[in-house]
Amino acid sequence: IATPLQCGMLFHGLLDGTGSSYTMQTYCDVVGSVDTVAFRRAWQYVVDRHDILRTCFVGLESDQIHQLVQQRVLLAVEEGDWSDLSQGQQQQRLEQLRREDKARGFDFAQAPLMRLHLIRLSAQRYHFIWSRHHVLLDGWCGPIIFGEVLACYQAFTQGRNPSLAPVVSYGHYIGWLYGQNKHKARTFWREHLAGIESPTPLVIDKLPVDKADAELARESLQLSEVE
Repeated sequence: IATPLQCGMLFHGLLDGTGSSYTMQTYCDVVGSVDTVAFRRAWQYVVDRHDILRTCFVGLESDQIHQLVQQRVLLAVEEGDWSDLSQGQQQQRLEQLRREDKARGFDFAQAPLMRLHLIRLSAQRYHFIWSRHHVLLDGWCGPIIFGEVLACYQAFTQGRNPSLAPVVSYGHYIGWLYGQNKHKARTFWREHLAGIESPTPLVIDKLPVDKADAELARESLQLSEVE
């Protein structure tokens, strides 16, 4: 069963017609030589570890959307070699690739709901793009997944097997979530928020409009040296 939050994201993805809503994208330059075989193997190893990375969604037109975890999903890494282009041409094409890949969206009924690009810019420089839908991961999980990939890549390039912590199935969270007493939760929050009569403004909901506001919004922190 999909969570209420996942259903909301899927609704917006279906509404825009492409699934591009809530598409998240991480990209960076990789300096040094890259073992592309080990790189692909590391990502596939992590996909094999986590159910959510092999998940698609069925019953999208029904009242209850379900998550379908596939036993095996092949994660493709789209590679390119742009080393013959000038730096300016490379940057222009990279911006276009990132923009088009994000707008491309996803078919929620087809796993995996993520894509990888690895573009060779020179002998010692690559550009990496990781696009995935927010329905799979939140902002906290991204660095965890990326950290596991790096650990696997290091292990494979050194000729050994990765040593990672055991994985807790996402199904455990689904079971816990739908096992909660909704009446008790609703009662708690109504009592807890009983004194609030208007929306609470957030200072991060808009950028400063002038220099004075910018000065007020700026914070500084000075740390003393550790002896």
